[in-house]
Formats: sequence, C-alpha cells, structure tokens
Amino acid sequence: MTEVLERNRRVIAVANVKGGVGKTSITANLAAELAAGGYKVLAVDLDPQGNLRNILGYRDSDIDDAGEGLLRSVTSGDELHPAKNVRERLDVVAGGIRSKDLQRELQRAAMDGGDVTTKLATSLAQISHRYDIVLLDTPPSPGMLQTSALVAARYVIIPVEADEDSLDGVETMAGEIRAVRSRNPLISPLGVVRFRMRQQATRAQAEIAEGITELLGEGVAFDTIVRDAHSVARIGKSQGKIARELGTNPPSAAGVAADYHHLSREVLTVIQANEEQLAQKEAQA
Repeated sequence: MTEVLERNRRVIAVANVKGGVGKTSITANLAAELAAGGYKVLAVDLDPQGNLRNILGYRDSDIDDAGEGLLRSVTSGDELHPAKNVRERLDVVAGGIRSKDLQRELQRAAMDGGDVTTKLATSLAQISHRYDIVLLDTPPSPGMLQTSALVAARYVIIPVEADEDSLDGVETMAGEIRAVRSRNPLISPLGVVRFRMRQQATRAQAEIAEGITELLGEGVAFDTIVRDAHSVARIGKSQGKIARELGTNPPSAAGVAADYHHLSREVLTVIQANEEQLAQKEAQA
C-alpha cells in the first residue's frame, strides 16, 4: 500500500459530508483552471448523481458511461481508461448510476470481511503518475465511496458555506480523515474553501474562518473565497460550461472565474510548499 500511496501523491479528494456546498462546482472549475494553466489533470466523478458531466458538458455523450468503467476497474482490477481532453489537458472518469452499483458492491464485499476501501487507491495508482493533479468529486454523504476516496487521497479540500451546518460538516470530515489514517497515514487537509459567500458578508466570513481554525488549526482555510453567484452555477450547468467559459453572461461570471483562478494558484502553492517541506525532512533523515 505504501507504493500505491506514493504514486497517488497528488490525488485530492473534494469532500464534505454535507450536500450542496459546492463540491462538484469546485472540482470542475478547479480542474479546468489547472488544465488551462498548463497542468495535466484528471477529474474522477465518484458521485452517483454524476453532476460533473453537467458542468463539463459531456452528459449523454459517447464518453458518458455513467460510471461503468469506474465500476469495472475498482471491482475487477481493469485499468481505468479516462475520457481524453474534455478540455485541453483535462481528462475525466465519468460517474453516474453505475457508481451506485459500485457502492453496493463495496458494501457487500465489506460485509464478507474484506477490506475493500483500498481498491480505488489501487485503481488510481495505475494511471495517477500520468497526471500532475487528480481531483476526486465525492458523494454528499458518508459511505464506502467517500471512505475509498479518502484512503486514495493525499489531500482533502473541504468546501463550506456560511452556516453552522457547514462547520458541522467540517468537524465530521476531520473525524473521517482521522478514521482512515490507519490505511492512509499520509492524508491531510489541503485547505477549506469558503464557497458561495457574499463579498460584503465580512462578519460571516470571519466567523467561518474562526470556526475552521478551531477545528483544523491555523492556516487551513484558503484565502480565496468563491463568491455567491447562483446564476453562474445555473447557467453553467445548463450550457455545460465552467465559469471562465461564460464570459459576461451572466455579468457575475467573470468574478467567479477570477475566484477559481486564484484558488487554483493557491492550491498549487500549498502543494508545492508541502512537497518542499517533505523533501527537506527526507534530506535531513
């Protein structure tokens, strides 16, 4: 398992046990921003709802297998074959209704006494070395797929909104991360994204930041805040476009696109700092 985890050193799970906090929007827009910046990116849709295909615009296309390839890879060991260049330098492993079947298969195998939570990590390790970043869009509730994502990931991005329920989700996610450390001792929070927050709501932003610090420690909340713009999400899903592709329709799209661009830079900065720190420790050992 050590070799698998090392191969998956840039796998990032986007996760929160609370639904509707922006996991899929963040996964799609962050993946596309990183790809536009010259990085080779893989986005993996683990959500049975398969909403990543709405934002990236491949629903009901030839590449939309509703999670069939993911199911075969995790259960049978077949190599994953991502759909190529959904955007330039951005590949995708589709999700959907077959991901629900995958969840059931994993639950059945676990009831028979097997530790199946490492199977996704093993599948990803076959191809993760081909990518600079791998992003996992996780289901909106605890279960075998979310646990498998955490076992496979080196980092976790946790989205939150400006309410107490979201902070409860962060606390629960912190517990989930601790729970998988026996199988994945390398996992750690990469950062918390404050999502869909009004730019003027500085008090709410500060309160959420304070709550994140209490739960996860200093410096875990990203500086970037993705602003509140429901019309951007709605129009983007209907057109199969991320924020940067919407131009000025709606007018708020440019601001949201800028937020995601800044978030992508911040994610890279934190990863590079962590890798440099690790290299220094290894050199001193």
